[in-house]
Amino acid sequence: MYKKAFYIYINLILLLVITVLFTYIFIRSEFSAQNDEILILDQFKVNGVEDELKYRNLTQESEKFNVIETTFEKSELENINGSLELLIPKLSANWYKVKMNDVLIGSVGNDKTNASSIWNAIHTFTFDKSQIKDLNTVTIEAYSDYKFGKSVLPIVITNSESSYKIIMFLRLFLTDFNYVLLGILFAISLYILFLMSTTTELRNFERLIPVGVLLLSINILDYTPIYYMPFSLLTFRKLVFLCLYLATACISFGFSYAYKKKLLKILGILLVLSILIAIVFSPDMITFKKFYVWINLGLMVNVIGWIIVALQDIKTNKYQSLLISVAGFSVIVPGIYEIILLILGIDPVLKISIYGMLSCAVGLLILSFYKYFNYQKNIYTQSILLEKEKELLGKTLITDELTNMYNHRYFHEQYSKIIENTNNSFSLLYIDIDKFTLINEKFGYSIGDEVIKEISCILQSKFTDKLKLFRYVGDNFIAIMDSTEEEEIIRFADSIRLPVIESETLKKCAGFFPATISIGISRFPEDAFDLRMLIYCSEKAARFAKMTGGNKVNLFNTSLISLMDQEKDSIKKGMLTDFVCTFASAIDLKDCYTGKHSEEVCRLSMLIAEKLGLNENEKHDLMIGGMLHDIGKLGVPDSIILKDGPLNNEEYSIIKNHPIYGYDMIKQFIQDKKMLSCIRSHHERYDGRGYPDRLSGTEIPLLARIITVADSYHAMVSNRPYRKSLSKEIAILELIKNKGTQFDPKIVDIMVEAVLIEPRVEQVG
Repeated sequence: MYKKAFYIYINLILLLVITVLFTYIFIRSEFSAQNDEILILDQFKVNGVEDELKYRNLTQESEKFNVIETTFEKSELENINGSLELLIPKLSANWYKVKMNDVLIGSVGNDKTNASSIWNAIHTFTFDKSQIKDLNTVTIEAYSDYKFGKSVLPIVITNSESSYKIIMFLRLFLTDFNYVLLGILFAISLYILFLMSTTTELRNFERLIPVGVLLLSINILDYTPIYYMPFSLLTFRKLVFLCLYLATACISFGFSYAYKKKLLKILGILLVLSILIAIVFSPDMITFKKFYVWINLGLMVNVIGWIIVALQDIKTNKYQSLLISVAGFSVIVPGIYEIILLILGIDPVLKISIYGMLSCAVGLLILSFYKYFNYQKNIYTQSILLEKEKELLGKTLITDELTNMYNHRYFHEQYSKIIENTNNSFSLLYIDIDKFTLINEKFGYSIGDEVIKEISCILQSKFTDKLKLFRYVGDNFIAIMDSTEEEEIIRFADSIRLPVIESETLKKCAGFFPATISIGISRFPEDAFDLRMLIYCSEKAARFAKMTGGNKVNLFNTSLISLMDQEKDSIKKGMLTDFVCTFASAIDLKDCYTGKHSEEVCRLSMLIAEKLGLNENEKHDLMIGGMLHDIGKLGVPDSIILKDGPLNNEEYSIIKNHPIYGYDMIKQFIQDKKMLSCIRSHHERYDGRGYPDRLSGTEIPLLARIITVADSYHAMVSNRPYRKSLSKEIAILELIKNKGTQFDPKIVDIMVEAVLIEPRVEQVG
């Protein structure tokens, strides 16, 4: 994130450099000797001795009160129109008075206490042309206790218009700019410190950087004209330089802790000790100036230390290191330049050190702000993550992890809203997976989970509103339907039930156990007003459907409970189904193909039964017969079952006996003739040429004829040890070709026209 901060900082520095260059060019052009509206005064006498009035550092022996004189002739003002003004930019003195031909025309600073700092002041003094003689003398009486002289900017006489333009520009960039800079840096530093004080995540040493900038902004007072001070200039200078060096030390301490470099802390301490020694042992400005000229070198050493430690970390924090380095160089370059000028006693046109301090301060403030912003961003990110965790926890409490459906708890929480949203009239569907315990026992809980997930996907595909579908408990689901119309409810429930039978995923998961569901329906408020009773009613309806063979939809009515007592035979059928499913699993041990084959034959037979309109008892018998029709193959040797090639006559005669083997095996447990006929007669032919009893036409029991078609179709579309599978189209053609000879024509037609064309059910919800 510091990359963006770095480029913002570089752009600000470029803007500052352009501003400084523009200011310098303007000053040079305005004070050009070719300007006819300006008279440059460049011949001076100081205390009666000719002098260029260059900037100079005073010594203990130097005269502190000086009289500056310069002369000009009236003829030199011929090209200057309008009222006349004397412009004196940046005269180094504590105070000075200006006279024109011995007439006082103005003064700057406090001449009573000498407590003023006007070295950076720019002033104009207006005088009338009537005061002008043929030869005129400008006298400046100045007092200075440590430096004296004018800057490279000349003292000039011009008209009020030119004077106004020059002075406004100079004040804007040389004095007023400093006031604005002072206010901005001070305010921003305080603001960032305030922001940091509200953040406990930030370490204390990270607050040292804006504290340093705050102290640095106070030093800018040294660059602003102060005409009256409550204390001496020496005290003022000691205070502003103390702030400058304390600022540098604070920043050094901050970087020392941040980068774990003790040397920076030592440099900062030495710098503070140096300025304290200078303050204590400087009785006057001359002595103090000698101190701080050399202490500035210590300041440069501290800044160089910032740059070095930052660059050592450049691989870890590239743009942060570059930002600190550029900020450091922005102080070093103008600082060294002005130190050299101070030693040589030369006053520059522009004090660029203030711009160096500005760019450094801005860089450090950007660094502090982005550090604060980074912490706030981390806190915000953590709060978002915490909120998401809270949301996830809340969702976990009300959502079933396996199916991603709302759970039992949420259903009860939302029940009152469900009543409101359905206009106080709705149906509750209690959906129960048939034989789910057997699926878990046979294939394991992981397969059981897959069955639940697939059925939940089928259910969710029927509901656009997730608030109407819930995984209630275990293998049970609850769904809400707005309608209470009997036909509409049952039609919708069937649209859920049928896709479960046809699901390819469930075929793979549940082996030869046909995965089906039973649905019980109760209506609010017809069947119950209370939620507990409403669930009880729909659950009883679903249980009755399971007891009578499963794969059904039952609408609750008051006689249902008494019917359940009367349906003891159905309960026995349910127990028989469970037993048969367990027994049929033994087929898998013989031949995995046979096991899958039995499952598919059972499923296809049930679909044919639906189209034929068989009653529930017949469907139940057909389901048992379909699962066990090939059970007799358990008595056939593996060498024949798994033979990779055609069977010889002896082998074929053995395998033709498997219907009798199966019949003899199962009749010990089942006495139902229809079920047994599925096992014994599923290889009989419609033309009487089948085996083992050579039955024909309607002599062959209906359930056996159904299984014959389903068995033959699935055998053709499946890979066998001795041949590859046929396509669906070829298998259908074979069924049609053998209508009336091998197969019952009516059953073949149903198989082709209805069973093999999957019905489409529109989504409801």
